[in-house]
Amino acid sequence: MTYLVYQAGQTPFYVGAWQFDEAKTLASLLTQQEIPAQERLMLKDNIKPGIVHVLRQDAFTTYPADRMPEQLTFKPYKLEVLGETTIRTTYFNRAQRADITQILTFEDNCYYVRSRKWQFKKYFCRVE
Repeated sequence: MTYLVYQAGQTPFYVGAWQFDEAKTLASLLTQQEIPAQERLMLKDNIKPGIVHVLRQDAFTTYPADRMPEQLTFKPYKLEVLGETTIRTTYFNRAQRADITQILTFEDNCYYVRSRKWQFKKYFCRVE
């Protein structure tokens, strides 16, 4: 599926709720043969399902899929559309006291973010 950059008045392709997809992420992890076996097992054990990201044009929030809060609290971010299927987000992380920048690539009603060290894909698929 190809996403198109939105026209004025249309909802941007990235706006919506996206849930972590354990199966797609695990499949991507397992294709990365350069990851040492012990580290691959550790990464596999740390894949936890059930996180939802809600993206808006100017803010986002994250919550556990099984415990949606009554009121969502959004955090502002800077968003740049890089192409028909790719955006870059930048937000300030208080715990790390630094800006966090991520590239989100959309395909087949999902998006992925590459892990920093091994570059496998962490998938989130649309839920609304």
